[in-house]
Amino acid sequence: MTIPLTPDTLASAWDYICTIPPLSEWNLPDSEEITFRVVKTKKIYAQLSYIRKKYLVEVSEAKCGRHETLLSTLAHEACHMHQHSACFMNKRNSHDKAFWLLADEVCRVHEFDRKLF
Repeated sequence: MTIPLTPDTLASAWDYICTIPPLSEWNLPDSEEITFRVVKTKKIYAQLSYIRKKYLVEVSEAKCGRHETLLSTLAHEACHMHQHSACFMNKRNSHDKAFWLLADEVCRVHEFDRKLF
């Protein structure tokens, strides 16, 4: 059975992961400042957009039905958000070397599988 996802569930999971380093050190926005949306697509786990000076995080209920997958997916998007807010996001290659340096630290601390991150 997969966990039921709602925007409130995503917001709560976001607030939780943002209390643990290194995310807690990145000055990421609180969940109230982000729009969370559950989508049905099987093509992606999640995606981050920045629209009208507000972040949108869309998470696939088809892909993120387990707690570990959800938390890992949100942490992945947090890496992108940190890059964007600190103005070092590569728009041509969002998974560049700088992203993977952040991801390596997140995966080490949270014990996420780097190959699935």
